[in-house]
Amino acid sequence: MRVCKKWKALATPFLYENLIIRSPRHLSNIYRVLQWSQTSGESSPLGHWTKRVDIALHLGQTSCYRDSFLWIADILSFLPNLEVVTFSVWYPHFGPRESLIQPILEALIRSSRDTLKHVHWFRDTVIPEIHDLRALIKGIPNLLSFTVPLVKPTTKDMLPDSEIVLASLTTLHINHQSQGENEVPVFPPHLLVLPSLRRISFTAPVFSMDCRWMKFLIKYGDQLERIQADVCFVTEQFQDDMERVTTYCPNLKQLDIMMEHWSYMPFPIPLPPMIEHLTFHSSSWQWRDYSPFFDHLNATKLPKSLETIQFPNKHNVVDLFGKHRRQFLKGTEHLRGQGIKFLDHVGKVLE
Repeated sequence: MRVCKKWKALATPFLYENLIIRSPRHLSNIYRVLQWSQTSGESSPLGHWTKRVDIALHLGQTSCYRDSFLWIADILSFLPNLEVVTFSVWYPHFGPRESLIQPILEALIRSSRDTLKHVHWFRDTVIPEIHDLRALIKGIPNLLSFTVPLVKPTTKDMLPDSEIVLASLTTLHINHQSQGENEVPVFPPHLLVLPSLRRISFTAPVFSMDCRWMKFLIKYGDQLERIQADVCFVTEQFQDDMERVTTYCPNLKQLDIMMEHWSYMPFPIPLPPMIEHLTFHSSSWQWRDYSPFFDHLNATKLPKSLETIQFPNKHNVVDLFGKHRRQFLKGTEHLRGQGIKFLDHVGKVLE
């Protein structure tokens, strides 16, 4: 079927709202298309439509990773309205750290400093030098969420000794290591000044394992309204984390439990008594028997303030409520009788 040229012209820009960069082979083509669109006299160049870039590269032994990062920096120069950038880059270079990513950070500051709001790392393989990352944060005045990566400081690294003010930041994602290990937060937590902070996420356990982040929780706990805990495995130390959250977060309204598997359900544990909304998300989209999950949930002393329990992942809802509806209704009968509402991924009541 022939596609009307008018509709084709309208549809093409939407293809560039989210760029996912997976292979070095495609970088030159992306660059040329964006360059052509920028210089062709179009009123709305394709790069102006891009709001998000996911840099998800896996660079092999033969990849010229320096060239790849330079290509990416050139691509970013055509994206003046970028709001989200994520890094998940792996490359087989385990020698001394180099400023491989510096051109990318400089390009972000030049082209998207006023629009960029979210910066996140999902791997720790390619991490900026400390001074480069600090320059990035200083150069983005409207940053809303940020992942604190870990680094192994080299002899030339100087950890910042002055406060880092992030006035606009509302959400912080915490990576951590125990105090005695070589990796450290790229910014010492006690130097962060976050007047707008309202949410944090962390991989449990953190507060019971790392005194640096414990001090951070003491400092900012009364500002926090929402906390996300990623549970990678069952551990008693997660209970210790929750006890600390209960102690230092008196204004917490929502707790999100992210699990790699339904069997990692970390209950019964004492929940913060002030929360109104509780969510569960499992990376395992399908499960044979949800009885242990509901047994743990029913054995937990839920706060009197709790109003809703939600499953924000669509795949979890399809399996749990669609394929195991009878088990769901039986497992939630007692709690629903107490007035607690169970919600699906769009906020609709499951009943």
